[in-house]
Amino acid sequence: MQVDLPENSLESRTLNAEQFDEILRSYAVGDIARRDVEEVTGLWFSDILEELGCRGLRLPRVDTRAHYNDKQKALFNIIFSKAMKVSLIVTDPSPLITLAVADALDALLIPGVNVIIPDMVNFVVTKHIDKSGSRELLNWIGHHQSAHQLQAEQRHTVSGVFVESTETFNEFKILHKLNPSVKTKNRGEQVAAEILERGLENGVDAVILLFEDSDIKNANFLVRHPNNVLVMSTSTFLDGLQQGNLSADEILRGTVLKSGKGGTSPT
Repeated sequence: MQVDLPENSLESRTLNAEQFDEILRSYAVGDIARRDVEEVTGLWFSDILEELGCRGLRLPRVDTRAHYNDKQKALFNIIFSKAMKVSLIVTDPSPLITLAVADALDALLIPGVNVIIPDMVNFVVTKHIDKSGSRELLNWIGHHQSAHQLQAEQRHTVSGVFVESTETFNEFKILHKLNPSVKTKNRGEQVAAEILERGLENGVDAVILLFEDSDIKNANFLVRHPNNVLVMSTSTFLDGLQQGNLSADEILRGTVLKSGKGGTSPT
């Protein structure tokens, strides 16, 4: 049996069922990153969620706290005690889609936390508007986005949801106009880095860089930032919240089950 994949997948654009299942299992246990799955299969993240749900597989989990130094561990605890002003920069649509499918986007609305969605991330979600979670996410952004157009330096000092402009995305738009097939690959991190630098220059107390769990594969990447910058996986962020009785495991499991349209819970 073979699995037909989207037109943008690589090479033969066809995997047999065993290969496809093995790729998904490897992703679920954290052996390969989401981007590897997308590159090999041509699927977008919400499609991957659906395939996981249909097979009763979990989303991978990476606890980024294992890579924090003592000052960063202390900062993690302070952030989730709501004792400081924090900018949360989303590096890729995947964490947002995870929360959107689980109907848990409001978990991001912590008092004192300013959610910054780079223009590149917003563009990618809009491009995939027909995919699971995308429309819900855009509606959520529209509902919660600050009604006031603040300067970039002000966005790191107030609570709210903002779509922030970047030079990186402006350059991409020029290239995309000339060649619509140009890829957004790696530009998510570039726009996040641009916004991060801006926030640090403007004296923000702390910054969270939010990643999809499997994208965090290199420990060196986690330790090359200042002590007030925390690279954080989606599951680690949810662990820090522990809102009510809803755990990170319940949210992540709910994401794949809803995407799988009634798949059974993994044991």
